[in-house]
Amino acid sequence: MEGVMSRMSTPRGNENDTASFSFRLRIPKEASIPESRQPGWMSILMTRNAMMVERWLKEHFYNELEDGSLQGVKRNIAFCDCEWVKIGDVDGLAVLQIGVPGDDFEKDDFRVLLIQMARMTIIPSTLTRLMKDRRICKAFHGFAHDLGALDQLGIKPRSAFEVNALSRVYLRKICQFTQYSRLPTLPDLVLQYLNIIRDTATFEWTQWDHETLHPWKARYAGLDTWYLWALVRNLDIRIKGEEDTEAIAEEQMRKEIGARIMELELGGIEAVNNEMHN
Repeated sequence: MEGVMSRMSTPRGNENDTASFSFRLRIPKEASIPESRQPGWMSILMTRNAMMVERWLKEHFYNELEDGSLQGVKRNIAFCDCEWVKIGDVDGLAVLQIGVPGDDFEKDDFRVLLIQMARMTIIPSTLTRLMKDRRICKAFHGFAHDLGALDQLGIKPRSAFEVNALSRVYLRKICQFTQYSRLPTLPDLVLQYLNIIRDTATFEWTQWDHETLHPWKARYAGLDTWYLWALVRNLDIRIKGEEDTEAIAEEQMRKEIGARIMELELGGIEAVNNEMHN
């Protein structure tokens, strides 16, 4: 889908509400959408009914996002474009991330991972297990009531959860989580496992040494990073206790990646590696 979120009017409300990063929504009473109480709040909704998600967002959420840019977004919830993703013969799976920027938008000082639409070839079952890891996330909250309300609206969610933005410590930890010598590097894994369409004009790898991330650098540090972490951890669990861990890891990676490696441009991988090391 293109142009899902066009310019919309922002509902008038108490300025203190927006300053404290709360949402002002026009939603049915039975729908219980959580409010963001501090920078770093994010929710992720996965559904197979992207068209209904688009309709629901247009009806209930309001922001000043113009043409997918961040212009005019100040202390208001920002949105990404929903995109129809085909997974073989299965219906498209839309992955929507909603985040709230920090209170110093003028200086591009964001303490959250801004929204983006991640195009993923697979959704691992370890993702929800990862989000429960208190070392990485502050909280994991299932949206039982919300999912029921969305279901009534015709939206069929697979899972939804609330997380807090990753801290610098765990971003570093994720980067260093390549303990097996023959496993691909972090940028290799991201390119292999995520169907990223690289826009050379805006593509910048996340600067992991910075606690606060520039919005366009943060776009690849959100779900992509958690997804990678889940994959590596899952691999670690599966090969734990085996004698020949290197061989098993290599075999597993071959199964996971398959023909996907052949689709990558070697120049793209090299460029990302150079970006990481510069």
